[in-house]
Amino acid sequence: MSKNLESPIDGIQLEHEWFNHSNKLYMRAHTHGDGTCFFHSLVLALNACNVVYESSRRPFGIEFRKVLINKEKWEEFVQSLEEDVRPLAPDFENVSKQTTYACDFIYSFVSQMYGINLIIVSASASSPVGIIKKFHSPTCPVVIIAHLSSIEHFEPIIEFSRHNTAPRDLIETTREFFAQFFEDETAEEKEVKATLATDWSCRQKFRDYHVRGVFSIEEPICQKLLQAI
Repeated sequence: MSKNLESPIDGIQLEHEWFNHSNKLYMRAHTHGDGTCFFHSLVLALNACNVVYESSRRPFGIEFRKVLINKEKWEEFVQSLEEDVRPLAPDFENVSKQTTYACDFIYSFVSQMYGINLIIVSASASSPVGIIKKFHSPTCPVVIIAHLSSIEHFEPIIEFSRHNTAPRDLIETTREFFAQFFEDETAEEKEVKATLATDWSCRQKFRDYHVRGVFSIEEPICQKLLQAI
């Protein structure tokens, strides 16, 4: 892996064989390790609020967590679990804290309640790489997230390509995708939705590249990761 010093997105370019592609680059983009890094990863992968720069990304990620994990939805999710699993789920007061790291229940909650397919690449210095998948539907967009398990940290895996390969038939814009989340909008939810970006461009070193963090399940990168399970 190599440090990328020129991109406006700070991160590590991935050199593992899974991410080796002649026309594309993949980066593990850095996020704040404050307990909300899983949600910071979602924000960056989904390009919410066009939060490329570190100064704006962190506060938005914290607010984004509050919007997604609300008490009503969390309780609905817990009730949907199998009866013998339900007592193991953390309570709302726990998962709503900024400092509470994401766990399997939170992965499942985000996937199930918001229709996001998750591929989580989990690794540490002392254990082999593992793939965690949380699928809502084959037609839902996929977000790929790196999990540094030894420190419980999450970072999104972003693709840079010289061709616009985003699956437009799957998701026309990030704004459209998020519209399904907020049927009965609060003022806070309206503000979040209003700030969603529809395009993602990158300057400097990657100015000729298209950048994205949303994939289709049929794409080679997703299939390669799933076959590694």
